[in-house]
Amino acid sequence: MSVTNGEYQRRDARVLVQETGIEDERCADLAPSLAAVLVGTMWHIVFLSTTLTKASTVQPAYLLYNTTKGAIEQLTRVLNKDVGRKGIFVNAIAPGPTGTELFYKGKSEEMLKTIANFNPQGRIGTPEEIAESIVFVSGSSWLSGQIVAVNGGMA
Repeated sequence: MSVTNGEYQRRDARVLVQETGIEDERCADLAPSLAAVLVGTMWHIVFLSTTLTKASTVQPAYLLYNTTKGAIEQLTRVLNKDVGRKGIFVNAIAPGPTGTELFYKGKSEEMLKTIANFNPQGRIGTPEEIAESIVFVSGSSWLSGQIVAVNGGMA
């Protein structure tokens, strides 16, 4: 029997709900954007947002995407206030342009060069750099309720 990553995420979110006694089990439905990491005796929830929520030059095609990411950022702040009392840390990572197959799809070399030059390092971030930031946030015993921009200084 094959279990998909999404099924693992949904199961892990339900376990988090059951283990902590969070009253609203609808939180389990957030699993696709949720990474719950057990670090010692601390639970960490790390949501994924985007640097685009801080940009003023976002094109209309990104309206729905930015709206949902803005909701994730507010969820991070409010959920932190609720579950923080139970020893659960809630944060979000807001990556900038990240070199994934999906990100590169349909973009010309000229467009990629322009995007890379939006940040001081003149390059596009890597998935490994985003993963490092999630590990960093998940290892903190004081960082909570924050949206951490991980974008090489572009915003």
